Amino acid sequence: MLLTLPYSFSQLGMLSGILFQVFYGIIGSWTAYLISVLYVEYRTRKEKENVSFKNHVIQVGLLPLVPNLYKEKQQ
Repeated sequence: MLLTLPYSFSQLGMLSGILFQVFYGIIGSWTAYLISVLYVEYRTRKEKENVSFKNHVIQVGLLPLVPNLYKEKQQ
């Protein structure tokens, strides 16, 4: 599906392609928001059960693409 998206967008025309890309952006943002809310809810419930999050690390997939930020975090 993802490999055919550029071809599909090109078949829609300029305006429709732009509108669909905006729509996909909104859906992606909504998905990220839901994941964040679900994680906060999970963590809140676990903290009520006295679960320790001391060693819990959230991994960021784009961190290697930002070398300056990565170097600052190591120091």
